Amino acid sequence: MVFVAAVMLVFLAFSILNLASAWKSFEAQSDARGIANQLSLARLRAAAEFTQARLNFNLAAGTYKLETNQLGVWTREGSVYNLSAANAFSFGSVTSPAGTQTAPIAQTALIVFNSRGIPVDATTGTPTGNDAIYLRNTNGQYYAVTVSPSSRINVWQLNGSTWKQF
Repeated sequence: MVFVAAVMLVFLAFSILNLASAWKSFEAQSDARGIANQLSLARLRAAAEFTQARLNFNLAAGTYKLETNQLGVWTREGSVYNLSAANAFSFGSVTSPAGTQTAPIAQTALIVFNSRGIPVDATTGTPTGNDAIYLRNTNGQYYAVTVSPSSRINVWQLNGSTWKQF
């Protein structure tokens, strides 16, 4: 009887550890998809209102917000979103960029769409396909959200040394 109880406790301990790991993966995927959804909304707002719209990331605080440009003034639209507690904006020691981003890997603090819904460089206003935001969870898993030159928004997960789109 004691042996059966001990085996059950060991099995329960492993189950709890696996559940915690799976939950952290779910949170990271959820954060990446949330960023992708807000990027889609920014692209649509820019085109629909014939103005610029952007996602503004506070990389240190782990927050992001949608902003639209009304007569030269950037105005927040909606809430400020926080990453889950187990996630941070980081690419750590990852050496290969995700999507269309060219090396070296860099976090994009502002992803801006022009009045046609095309991603543009935040300082020059020229079209770009180099925008990417990277997430890392406490399990050491990496995710990325990229915007291609054609405005396609993709979510990626790093598997070994290869980025896999999901």
